Amino acid sequence: MGVSYVHNKQHSLGDVSAPSASVLTSAIVTATYVAQFQTTLPFGELWRRWYGAKTVDVARLQAALSVPGALQTAGWTLTSGFFYPKKEAAWVRIREARASVARRKWQEVARAVGWLQLCPWIDGIFITGGLAMNSVAEDDDIDFCIVTSENRLWLTRMCVIFWAMVMRKRRSWQGEEPRSWCFNLWLDRTSLALGSSRQSPYEAYELLQAKPVFQRRGCLEDWYAQNVWVKAFAANWWSSLGFSSEAGRTSHAQQHQPQPLHFLLDGAEAVARAIEWWYMRAHRTVEEVTRGQAYFHPRPTRDILLAGWAASTTTYNDALAKKIVAKIQKSYSS
Repeated sequence: MGVSYVHNKQHSLGDVSAPSASVLTSAIVTATYVAQFQTTLPFGELWRRWYGAKTVDVARLQAALSVPGALQTAGWTLTSGFFYPKKEAAWVRIREARASVARRKWQEVARAVGWLQLCPWIDGIFITGGLAMNSVAEDDDIDFCIVTSENRLWLTRMCVIFWAMVMRKRRSWQGEEPRSWCFNLWLDRTSLALGSSRQSPYEAYELLQAKPVFQRRGCLEDWYAQNVWVKAFAANWWSSLGFSSEAGRTSHAQQHQPQPLHFLLDGAEAVARAIEWWYMRAHRTVEEVTRGQAYFHPRPTRDILLAGWAASTTTYNDALAKKIVAKIQKSYSS
């Protein structure tokens, strides 16, 4: 069965590449998204995360940020290759300190992946959240997205969670354990495409910044091919992938298995799904689960981050940026 493609019309609200928004204002719109995390963007990352359905070339962005007095008037600075609000110089040191912590956590990820890849039903492992940006504190957990073979999500999840418990790294429903492993996003190969209700700037950034640490059977190509819609929010990032939407037409069929074993595993998947869904009943809040997707975010994360983005444009004031982000928040909040 071939890949199903998701097409999304480019949303005019918040398209900061439109003529009414200057390049500098567009840069501020982009940077204020991460400003809510008290972090700064290296120039290359600012260009890649550029918010909008149209690309901007590196030279044009560099020229806009080099106009004498423009950054000072706006209250921003480009110093030592980092773009941030002028009054937040400490953010550069914070980012460097977090990057140092991230290097140690990546070593932990490598050890975890060494074990996880032994599971034959895991087709892809992605790191999301703060570690994907190399911006984490010592006690932060590590966020994993696991992609499984078709009709093996719940069986795989049961095995992985049991293994995490043995390793004393499982994050509980209360989520109070520091330095734990948080397996908060599960997808099977038939369900990699995020539906229209999940196509917003928040999901686009999360999907694009997710770091693939293991993949097989064309999982990474399918990851992008089924989510072409992200380029409507981050055209620069999409173009930097060098990925054609015609690529990734791979098969996500189950690997060949003897017929009796195939039926046995299908039965085990149904049992695992029933057990886990029953267990979740007492704990579920805003989590969403289906046969092929599971989103374990106990908070309305999209709404929280869009509100934080809007608050950042107020704190680091730019009238046009504030207006643009307010429209984005209104358009994509639940």
